[in-house]
Amino acid sequence: MKAVVQPVEGVEVGPELEQELLAYAREHVAHFKCPKSEDFEDELPRLPTGKLYKRLLKDRYWERGVRALCNESGVRPHFFPKTQRNGV
Repeated sequence: MKAVVQPVEGVEVGPELEQELLAYAREHVAHFKCPKSEDFEDELPRLPTGKLYKRLLKDRYWERGVRALCNESGVRPHFFPKTQRNGV
């Protein structure tokens, strides 16, 4: 599990912030739901309504994971075409 965080303006990103966020998660969330690591981004993808566009985030990390796995194993990925979900 990975957390992707958009810090508010004026907050300095660094190891201290990462440790503070992980400690907070361990305190308030079940251990198996806690993130193992965090990535900080200046701006997260959002829909025109302002809601977080989670699918774009998931797709980013999915592609990275598949590429890394293929590079390690030397296997070329074979993908099925994406299906349209809910007209999107």
